[in-house]
Amino acid sequence: MSSPSSAWDSRINNLDFLRFFFACVVINYHSFPLTGHTSHTLLGRLEHFQFGGGWAAVNGFFIISGFLIAQSWFRSPEPFNFFKKRFLRIYPALIAALAFCVFIVGPLGGADLHSYFSQSETYRFFLPLFLGPYGGLPRVFENAPWIGMVNGSIWTIRFEIFCYFLLAAMGMLGMLRHPRIVLVFLAISLLAAFAETSAFPYPWKLILPYFGDIPELPRFISYFLSGVVFYLFREEIRCSVTLFLIACAGAAAVYLSPVQTLLLPIFIAYIVLYFAFSPRIPLQNFGVRGDFSYGIYLYAFPVQQLLIRYAPAAHQPLILTVLAFPITLLLAMLSWHFIERPFLQFKRNVTLAHPATEISYSTDTVIAAVRVQS
Repeated sequence: MSSPSSAWDSRINNLDFLRFFFACVVINYHSFPLTGHTSHTLLGRLEHFQFGGGWAAVNGFFIISGFLIAQSWFRSPEPFNFFKKRFLRIYPALIAALAFCVFIVGPLGGADLHSYFSQSETYRFFLPLFLGPYGGLPRVFENAPWIGMVNGSIWTIRFEIFCYFLLAAMGMLGMLRHPRIVLVFLAISLLAAFAETSAFPYPWKLILPYFGDIPELPRFISYFLSGVVFYLFREEIRCSVTLFLIACAGAAAVYLSPVQTLLLPIFIAYIVLYFAFSPRIPLQNFGVRGDFSYGIYLYAFPVQQLLIRYAPAAHQPLILTVLAFPITLLLAMLSWHFIERPFLQFKRNVTLAHPATEISYSTDTVIAAVRVQS
């Protein structure tokens, strides 16, 4: 059993592999609805090797993000530097991915170029940059199972940004200095997620002005705050195989139960972060050539839609996954080397205001999020 905080503070971790794995899970998850092969029965899923996991991958993204973004706040508890780092990590690659969808994928997706570029709806695709609602592109992929849907993965990114604002507000109000207050907020978010999924006291329809429909916001916040709480209480939490097995058993026990939304984020947070920091799992050098997970997340969906349009074999979900992965990985590598990493160099090193809270690994590779209709 490791000492209380040494394991969680380790530079030697498996975070790069986890993010990459989660992004790949999302690719395979989307291959089924994109080809119209989604099955809602256990037998149908087994017949098509539909293992799912997309939502679990997104939850894992939010847990990792909560843990690392909390660490980042304590390294530099000043709003301007905090949001500068978040902007440099998320926006350059996101802008490039949205432009790729509008100016390359849209025309290749069957749009009539004259009407396509003359419609305001085309340029509303950039609204997520300003936390606006996500939409499709006009007259694109009209013969596909998901008509007009060009990049269904990016819809959760604005929820990730929402969580950043929440954490910054808690930090500026001094709440992060009192972990029990954050624990109360986590409990409230868990109860809200439970009420939403249970349609209690009636079906929820959460809509904010301009922001639009905000489905599952309590869920995203609960997983994000699970990571934050884990960071704040890391000195009291042991990194042990026993607790990992208990968390796995707990997650399995509540997965199909009515209390899933109340307890699952707690169990999953331990499972994800144990895997991330356990020295027993030798994947520490996985990201030595770069962090391609964000790029995979941004480009997989439009690549899959184009393959469905132009490659008949891609109408089978597993073949679609196999064909989409190398193309998406290539785009992700280009994104990392020519967009993400160059912009990350603009980050300014900030002196730790509270050295005792330092974690030695970098947050430069934290993924946005996640996001995705997975």
